[in-house]
Amino acid sequence: MDPRRVMPGYHVALPPADRHRVEASEGEPLLWLALVRLDSDAALVNLRAPVVVNPRRMIGIQVIQTDSPYPVDHRLPLD
Repeated sequence: MDPRRVMPGYHVALPPADRHRVEASEGEPLLWLALVRLDSDAALVNLRAPVVVNPRRMIGIQVIQTDSPYPVDHRLPLD
């Protein structure tokens, strides 16, 4: 899911090495996705390790942010 739907100010910087891995030039639009895990009583979104996709090349990687303020298990309301 789009992490900005959960947290409107969401922003993660993509290191140059990771930009190279998805074959994206500087300024090229990328697709950012947060992984959702369903538990028995909750839906949890991983905002710390998003998946970034270069839609032009159809290449994606998971970007693990070790120093991120974002949580691994952000609880979504189930209504």
